[in-house]
Amino acid sequence: MKKIYKLKQWYSIEDAASRLSLTLGEDVNSAEILELALDGHICLHWFMRYVSAQEVEFQIRSIWVSPDEDKELFGLAVEGKDAVEIKFSNFFPLESRTSVSVLDGPHRLRLDLCGALEDYLRARLTNTGGELTSLDGFFVEDDNGRVFQVLEAFGGSYLKNMYPEERVKFHDVRGYFPSVDWPAFTELGFTKQEIESFESTLQNNEEKVVASRERHTLYKMLIAMAVDGYGFDSSALKSPFPKDLEGILDRLGLPVSDDTIRQKLKEASELLDQNAGK
Repeated sequence: MKKIYKLKQWYSIEDAASRLSLTLGEDVNSAEILELALDGHICLHWFMRYVSAQEVEFQIRSIWVSPDEDKELFGLAVEGKDAVEIKFSNFFPLESRTSVSVLDGPHRLRLDLCGALEDYLRARLTNTGGELTSLDGFFVEDDNGRVFQVLEAFGGSYLKNMYPEERVKFHDVRGYFPSVDWPAFTELGFTKQEIESFESTLQNNEEKVVASRERHTLYKMLIAMAVDGYGFDSSALKSPFPKDLEGILDRLGLPVSDDTIRQKLKEASELLDQNAGK
């Protein structure tokens, strides 16, 4: 691995592809990294530079509707009732917050809450283009698990029309709406911690496969020597070989209990059974 990778705290998509190509020992390109992120294998981040946002939280809310007026809209068959309670869940702004937050640095993109952004990135991945618009804006998450909706400021003339008798302050949340501007592709990437976690997952899986293959090979060697060298009969109810092997191991200073030897011989004997069934 390049020495500089030990110092970098932020990786663009291209940087991530270059690093993973080295650590995994195979060519990885930026399109593959983006596809892995969109499929949920690695978490895509947005390196934000003083971006306005409002903190939101997941809530279940209820509204009451009149069946006579709204049953067509909600598809309700509720004749004879004065009102019907409709429950729905979503992320809503914190009611106690009247000012916007300013986000700076890497934040996890909540693609599960940004369907339009995922479509936009997949269109870029496949070079299909098309006119895409986000109506709900974009959601990001900080290291403390707080979720924010990215905002964009209204123009001054709009605020004067909306609040003619009041001067709306710069950070007043009423002066903002959910952003419809896509994040710059150059601002998307991964933190060092995210890259290392992803590498660890892949390497651990590979190590497990290697360990399983090596154990399989050792079982083959064990059962072959037991059967051909010591006349071990895996079908016998009781065999003297496990006790004999325990004595041999003790003399060599490599003690293994009789129960453990019998268990490993049993596991190795399954290879003979599998081979016999072919």
